[in-house]
Amino acid sequence: MAAAATQPKLRFRLRVAMVVVLLSVATPPGPAEAAVVSQENSLRLETALGHFANAGLALPPVDVRFYDDTEPCQGYSGLFQSQYQPVRVLICSDLPFVLPHELAHAWADAYLSDREKDAFVEWLGLPSWNDHADEWDQRGTEMAAFTIQQNLVPRQVPPTDTWLERITNYELLTGRPSPLRQELDDHTDVPPAQPPVQMNDLPPELGELVTWAIGLFRAADLELPPLRYLHHTITEPCHGTIGSQTHTNGISTINLCMSVYNGVTEVLVLHETAHAWAAHSLAEDRQAAFKELRGWEHWRNYEAASWHENGTEQVAEFLVWGLLDRPYSMIRMYHSGCDELELGFELLTGRPPLHGFRDKC
Repeated sequence: MAAAATQPKLRFRLRVAMVVVLLSVATPPGPAEAAVVSQENSLRLETALGHFANAGLALPPVDVRFYDDTEPCQGYSGLFQSQYQPVRVLICSDLPFVLPHELAHAWADAYLSDREKDAFVEWLGLPSWNDHADEWDQRGTEMAAFTIQQNLVPRQVPPTDTWLERITNYELLTGRPSPLRQELDDHTDVPPAQPPVQMNDLPPELGELVTWAIGLFRAADLELPPLRYLHHTITEPCHGTIGSQTHTNGISTINLCMSVYNGVTEVLVLHETAHAWAAHSLAEDRQAAFKELRGWEHWRNYEAASWHENGTEQVAEFLVWGLLDRPYSMIRMYHSGCDELELGFELLTGRPPLHGFRDKC
């Protein structure tokens, strides 16, 4: 009896499969500890499942177990165990956020690829997805579960930067609009969901140019990926130039390396953002059609071809011409008459130029 008394009391166990709840009474761990199905906990699970279903997040089969103390959860309020089939969610607290948080772990474990996990970690600037040497709030898996739980539970949210960031992170993580965004749209002037943008310590002048450039793409209905803009006063991060763009794990990072801001900077920001669009949205057949039009041999090989002979640079310059809200001379691109610029823009995007001034082409 003494040994039995030290074991955790299993209150009841629920198995969830495709949002169908199969209720079963578990074998009690000791003769004095009959498992009791609690109507309160059954309702908690039903409510949590409803949050996921309403958000369009399908859960995998999950074995959910409720306990009276934290010992089965290793001293925590809840615990997700991926080593079992089906995966297990242990709930050792009555706190309302624990169950949706642990179910969010189950969703992430089932549906996020390694690439998507890496992208989320990179986006938040975290050291790892699930290295327990890192603090709880420095692990991607915990921030993913926290993000999902915060967005799924109905609440009134103020239009603060903190909540806008949480909503943005949810949409990046799940690829779906946050359930909370509609409430913000109903009560504030928050714009519709857009791919997230980070502007890390940009000077105000550059921040305004980034906002302007992104606005041109949105006005043209050209979808951008999640974007991160970084500012440097030296050119090394830009490989010796004043701007560069890389695309990793679905996120485009744009480095801006300058301390003087002028008309060239304006075009540069738009040009690098165009690279991000191409990395994310340019279909292979459209790239091939543009290659046939222009005749370039290399997409991105600056050792084998001059800058202006690289296909990626021609794409960016054609987009700049079609989007820019003022006349622009294509001084860095050969064979760029107005008709060819317009045709090239339409081949790339499937639509006419947003502006496409003909004054200087």
